[in-house]
Amino acid sequence: MEERCCHHDSLSGSDDDDSASTSDRGIIVAWYVSNGAQPRFPYHGFILANGVLQDGRLPQDSRTSLNDINGSGVIVGTHTNSSTGTSGGFLYIKGTVKDITGPNVQVSSADGINGYGYVTGSSSGGSFIAHCQ
Repeated sequence: MEERCCHHDSLSGSDDDDSASTSDRGIIVAWYVSNGAQPRFPYHGFILANGVLQDGRLPQDSRTSLNDINGSGVIVGTHTNSSTGTSGGFLYIKGTVKDITGPNVQVSSADGINGYGYVTGSSSGGSFIAHCQ
């Protein structure tokens, strides 16, 4: 039996990072925290596709976490706008961002998406499943 292991290199210039998901096409979505960032968690999303690193931050947001990507390239994640104090889950599809909110909650996160467009999430009110496309 062949033993396999995975080696994770930290993103250069980050104090912390997380490779959240890899699509069937090898596209990685993740987040990182810049070196010396204060407060500690102004995290930023990024996309790594074909060896090219792309910024995954949403405009106007102080925090963006890219949590999952499906085979069609649809991305889900969580964002926070420190100016307005709003935060929640989102879906990014073909250049458009759509907010995702759980039922009767103030805070939510979009954590996963499958090939059929079903999104799993968590919130202050519990877990949820939504069809968002």
